[in-house]
Amino acid sequence: MPANGGFGFRCLIKPLAKEIADSLNESTFMERDEIDLKYPKLKYLSPGDLKSLQDILSLKYQIQTEITDGIIDQIGAMRK
Repeated sequence: MPANGGFGFRCLIKPLAKEIADSLNESTFMERDEIDLKYPKLKYLSPGDLKSLQDILSLKYQIQTEITDGIIDQIGAMRK
């Protein structure tokens, strides 16, 4: 059940953010289907952890995330 259903997946957010950032070296953009394949547990992150992940990706790695209803739809490098 996704986190917005009342349950959540907890993990260390900084290593997860680094793993995502490293995977974007191969491509600069991921859509929801690819995100779900590579990181199936992301849709179960608690809202607070999801916000932390979004903040770290943005501030440390200049990676933008688009989130809809508590689920990441897109991840990609920020435009310069």
